Amino acid sequence: MFATVEAVEKAFYKAIEDHDLGAMEQIWAQADDVIYVGPDGKASVGRAAVLETLAQAFATAPLVQFDLERSVEYGTDTLAVRVNRENVTLVESDKKTALVGANNFRREADGWRVVLHQATRIAA
Repeated sequence: MFATVEAVEKAFYKAIEDHDLGAMEQIWAQADDVIYVGPDGKASVGRAAVLETLAQAFATAPLVQFDLERSVEYGTDTLAVRVNRENVTLVESDKKTALVGANNFRREADGWRVVLHQATRIAA
């Protein structure tokens, strides 16, 4: 589905910006070992739990836009790790905040997928 890590990461952030659960279903690995840790520190483990958490977030959270700054990148033929500074703008209020986002990707039979996302607020 996603031929490169760059493509799946771009799709991941666009799906958050668009509150697009259908896209998230394509982006996350088809596995029970995936993990999502939101800015609130709560962890969801397993594909079903991750997608349910994202569905709830999309139903209640404001629309945001991301401006990413890459700080760390590591990869092999089958696994990639990227750590970004996520400069986030709330669309409605233009309020800005910053997070550190750690993303792990795994190459599956049909391409790259997300297996872990952790977002942590940057202390002021």
